[in-house]
Amino acid sequence: MNLLHIQGLKVTARNPGGANATILEVPELRLDPGQQVCLAGRSGSGKTTLLNAIAGIRRADEGRVEVAGKDLAQMGESARDRFRALNIGYVFQTFHLLGGYSALENVLLGMLFGPGPDRAFGEQLLVELGLGDRLHHRPHQLSVGQQQRVALARALANRPKLVLADEPTGSLDPGSALEALGLMRQACRDHGAGLLVVSHDQAVIADFEHKLDLAELNRASTIPGGAQ
Repeated sequence: MNLLHIQGLKVTARNPGGANATILEVPELRLDPGQQVCLAGRSGSGKTTLLNAIAGIRRADEGRVEVAGKDLAQMGESARDRFRALNIGYVFQTFHLLGGYSALENVLLGMLFGPGPDRAFGEQLLVELGLGDRLHHRPHQLSVGQQQRVALARALANRPKLVLADEPTGSLDPGSALEALGLMRQACRDHGAGLLVVSHDQAVIADFEHKLDLAELNRASTIPGGAQ
């Protein structure tokens, strides 16, 4: 069974003239359990839209998005949210850490939507990612690279089957970017999670054995307003 299987996915949005236009049309995409894939694409090509459709954050207009054999389109909103919390980790481009909480608390908060807080596992993840001495630091006390590691720990907190990462190195300098990417890939291997990274960074793309080009997958030709 595929970890991720997309069939006939179509997402539309209103263009500046008020008419609906297709911004994402992906006939098929598969990801095997534990597989790591980089999806390349220029800015505005629909990469974030695709990740949000996979995560069930944005509902597709047509098609199937199956994660671990479950079709998210067939779930109600609450069931979809619960399934995402238990099966999909998401590293957002801007990390979305809560500034009033420590690194550990940000990870534990992510667990509230899954099986529940597991302080020992949260600490373990942060230690594995080199933040053992930063457990109680708030985001503003951390470097951008350290914030990204907290975001990765939060994405892994509920032991997901699939981790999605949206331009995860976009805020880092080239040297830090490859180091952070290596940590992310190793952490996913260690915890048995598949990984789908979207990026336009050629160094990131080159690091992956398995890579796809969104321009070749996406049959949509109109992206109103520069959809991400």
